[in-house]
Amino acid sequence: MLRLQTVQEKDRDMFWNINQKYLYEMTNYYDDPMDENGNYHYGHFDDYFTDPKRKAYFIYDEVTLVGFAMLCPYSNIDQNPDYTMAEFTIFPSFRRKHFALDVAKMILDKHQGKWEIKYNEKNGGAKKLWNAVAGPYEPEVHHLNDEETVLVFEVRKKMKTKRLILRRWENSDAEDLYRYASDTDVGPIAGWPAHQSIDESRDVIKNVFNGKEAYAICLKEDGKAIGAIELKLNGHTDMTDRDDECEMGYWLGKPFWGQGLMPEAVREMLRHAFEDCGMQKVWIGYYEGNNKSKRVQEKCGFKYQWQSDNVDVPLMHEKRTGHVSLMTKEDWMSE
Repeated sequence: MLRLQTVQEKDRDMFWNINQKYLYEMTNYYDDPMDENGNYHYGHFDDYFTDPKRKAYFIYDEVTLVGFAMLCPYSNIDQNPDYTMAEFTIFPSFRRKHFALDVAKMILDKHQGKWEIKYNEKNGGAKKLWNAVAGPYEPEVHHLNDEETVLVFEVRKKMKTKRLILRRWENSDAEDLYRYASDTDVGPIAGWPAHQSIDESRDVIKNVFNGKEAYAICLKEDGKAIGAIELKLNGHTDMTDRDDECEMGYWLGKPFWGQGLMPEAVREMLRHAFEDCGMQKVWIGYYEGNNKSKRVQEKCGFKYQWQSDNVDVPLMHEKRTGHVSLMTKEDWMSE
């Protein structure tokens, strides 16, 4: 069985050695000379042990190391991808086993979002692989020069629970969003005004629900959006300034209250935060009087932290009392 194993600091020497062998192979396509010590330069090697936005994986077939992959979020074409496949290889002696396509799909499934993948036109194997991987997502094709091509595509994120699907928002959700977000019992208590039109809901999908970890809550039976849930990452929340912490926010259409759907969605997002996103803490809050949100947080195991008075609620042009709770990865694992 193929599996991915995160490269850790203790693996640095071995990872350097196999990376050097890979860089040697790449001299078939790039004119990269050795330095005075007989090594090939890789400028960002150390960053994979310090930059949390970069990820490196060993690829194993059961217990046998068969390759590695390196991911980062930095663009080759001045865009803003969630992930770029910086390096990827299956060692030559294992290529006839055709592991590459399965491993690439495994990585895309683990890291869903907007992708960039670059390959050299002279590398026929890479060209065939990445076009096969990206093909189902109808990629944009960018030619950097006569030899290098970049494929840009999005792997739509989707998570499932017993009754729900959590997926990325789509423009076609505007009517369903308006149906529930126009209810004055839903938005104002959470800190935002009720939607006034389908056009406003469409604009919210485009400009508000466009975060990297923003999802529509949908019933499995019809796939239509009935609410929203999001992990607000560093830079988009005032609850933390750390990359391994985030804030969760959510709301649910009124016809679906009292059925246990919101706790079901929150529990799946906690799993996603800790297992898939590498978070160590998830913060969450509610405004005074929002007892339904308070009960959801209590049911899901969040621990109360503090109360804040005179909190600005800019979309409602008022001040309120806010309450903050926390779930740590340690507490979540002990549940």
